[in-house]
Amino acid sequence: PEPAAAATLPAAPAPTLPPPAYACPLAVADFNTVLCLDGANQFEIANTSALGPVQRVALSSDGGLVAYVAGPFDGIPQLWVVNGDGSNARKLVGPEQLSASQPDSVSWPRALQWQAGTHNIFFDTGWTPTGGAGGPGEYINSDLWQVNADSGDLNQILTPGTAGVFSVSPDGNWVALSQPDSIDLISADGATQHQDAITFPGISTYSEYAYKPPVTWSADSAF
Repeated sequence: PEPAAAATLPAAPAPTLPPPAYACPLAVADFNTVLCLDGANQFEIANTSALGPVQRVALSSDGGLVAYVAGPFDGIPQLWVVNGDGSNARKLVGPEQLSASQPDSVSWPRALQWQAGTHNIFFDTGWTPTGGAGGPGEYINSDLWQVNADSGDLNQILTPGTAGVFSVSPDGNWVALSQPDSIDLISADGATQHQDAITFPGISTYSEYAYKPPVTWSADSAF
């Protein structure tokens, strides 16, 4: 079957990590499995049958770690990481580590992206009412978190409602935050913020979600 999602090595600065024992060149999510594709070789590095389908997958810039979000599409996903050779699969973030952003709700890891040259993962969260989804709507928190895949250290960078659809620069130094009428910039450590770096008229979707333009960085992170 055709893979559901794929992640390739992003552009990265000079290596700042020791070489991994094995670097997976391409990680692919295929329903309840995460596969490593290395030339003509293909092998399973994670099985998520006990959790649910793999919804997102991302490969660290050194190829040594593969992060993935897995869980029921209408349930509560978790963020996991596994070595590129399939060893040491472990949960990094579950709902028990995330504060609820809405009354009677549960928050969970959603989109994710590695910071190049590090083993840090940026991610945002979605939320689900404890009684189940009540209908159409945008069940995202528009926040920003960072977790280190080696130590498990977890930090909230931006609180709910203050972020947007995020995109980490290829050099790992900046994060762009796309919102319905602007794009903000924040340094990877959260210390420097440039609000309204770009502004534009909001685009009506005539539905329950707000359109946020995707961000594409230049390869050198200059723009």
